[in-house]
Formats: sequence, structure tokens, C-alpha cells
Amino acid sequence: MRQLLKRTFLYNLFQQFHFWKWTEDDERRLKFYQQFVKPGDLVFDVGANVGNRTKVFLKLQAKVVAFEPQKICADFLEQILKKNPNFTLVKKALGGKEGEGKMLLGEISGLSTLSEEWLQMATESNRFGEHKWKETQSVQITTLDKAIFEFGVPSFIKIDVENFELEVLLGLSQSVACISIEFHAETIQNTIKCIDYVEKLSPKALFQISKEAMIFELQSWVSAEEIKQILFDLVNQEKFAWGDIYIFNSSISCHTLP
Repeated sequence: MRQLLKRTFLYNLFQQFHFWKWTEDDERRLKFYQQFVKPGDLVFDVGANVGNRTKVFLKLQAKVVAFEPQKICADFLEQILKKNPNFTLVKKALGGKEGEGKMLLGEISGLSTLSEEWLQMATESNRFGEHKWKETQSVQITTLDKAIFEFGVPSFIKIDVENFELEVLLGLSQSVACISIEFHAETIQNTIKCIDYVEKLSPKALFQISKEAMIFELQSWVSAEEIKQILFDLVNQEKFAWGDIYIFNSSISCHTLP
């Protein structure tokens, strides 16, 4: 029934209203992301979903390339932002190499994933209760390197792809000024691998943690080794710990450290 409702005209109107309404959450995100994004910057929104971050990046006057393979989400973004000259939509997922993948579609689009491991662990931990993933969709996969070749080097890459973050990063072979990746307690080892990989690309990178409140959890930016220990301590204390890791490469960023 929920999937049928999502295909109705009224639901589409509701989505559009929700997108254009500027909320307190939007304002909080804007104040947070303006540390990383300045007017004219190029931003990659990887896992754009229905654009709750894209709209903020556009408000900051960035040029946004949104990567969203889910048809229902990509069609919505295309419809609502097709006239915005600063917005480009790529209806593909990102991964370690070009090809095709199978996306497991959640009842909530924000929980759809290309990672069967994440789905299994999230189900076993009961993080999302009775949530089901009953449908699949074949998606095309490209890489960050290919995207950079086509669109240029971004100042900021936001990656939120439900435990497919490592595969996305494996498609990147150069340093980028700022990156964010989502983490969950159940798949923290995958996050550690992401940190190790980014450190190889950017040995001088510094790290921070933020949760949905959009404030930094740590008093200062820390090294890769320090952030890994902090994450281990966090997930030992909180069964369902989650948030985003922010990675700042001061050696190539044109911005000062937030």
C-alpha cells in the first residue's frame, strides 16, 4: 500500500511542498555546511535521495552534481530541479568500478542500499524494526574518478549510501578537500576501512564526527588513528550509534579549517 501511495499525484505534491518549505532543520544544515561550501564551489551529493542536502548546497550557491540511482527519487529530483542551472542529476550509483548493481529497495527510500551486508546486519540488530526490503532495482554504477573527469574536482563530497561508502571511495584515486561518510555501529569495521583508504590518499587529513544535530561532537579535529579509537569507544557505548565522519584535507582545501 505504501508503495502505491508513493506513486500518486497527491503524494508527489506533498513531496514538492516538503522540499520547497524551508525548515529549522534546513537552516541548521545550512549553517553547518557553510563551513565547507562557499558560493561557486562544486559539490557531489552521493546518495541524494529526495534532495534534503542538495537543496541546502544550492542555497549556499554551490554547483551540485547529485548521484541518485533510485528511480522514484531521481524522477522527483529531475522534475523539481530541472530548471536550476546549478543542478546536474546523474541517475547512477557510485562504486569501485563501472558496471551494474542490484539495489535493495526499502519501504523508505532513504534505507535502500546496494550492500547486502548492511541489510543483514541492520536486520539482525533490529535497528529499523519491521522495515522490509521487498523489491530490487538494477542500477548503473560509475566511479568518482569518472565523475571528476566529467564535472571537475569537487570541493566537497557528501556520501550517504547505507554501507556502500567504501565501494564509493574505492572509485576515487586522488585527494579531495572535504568528504563526509555515514557510519553505523553495526558496520563500523567498514567505516574503519574507509578511513584507512582516505588516509592513503590524503596522509594529512583530519577527522571529525557529527550526528543529526549538525554540530561537531569533538572539541578539535583529530588524526585517523584517533578517530578510529573514538569510533570504537562510541559503538561500544551506544548499540545504535550512527552519524557522519567529516574528512578535511587542509593541504589542498581553499577554505580554512572549520
